[in-house]
Amino acid sequence: MTVIQLLERKRILFDNVEIDWFVTERQTIVFRKMWKDGYSIFEIAEKLELDTDVVGLLIMEQSILGRIEQRRKGIF
Repeated sequence: MTVIQLLERKRILFDNVEIDWFVTERQTIVFRKMWKDGYSIFEIAEKLELDTDVVGLLIMEQSILGRIEQRRKGIF
């Protein structure tokens, strides 16, 4: 670690943020299909009736689990 990293104050991500942390299995399956077909985060959120923040978390989760691939045009 560098001196700057040692001196920096760390913070907890999503501290005091109101987020619905739950999605259904059906939403997850539909999400994967839409992601693979190139739909934007906004289109996916609208179809699944989820907030775009929740879809963003779903993208991170599914990517970490290796269930989706990175796309050339990203999340948009």
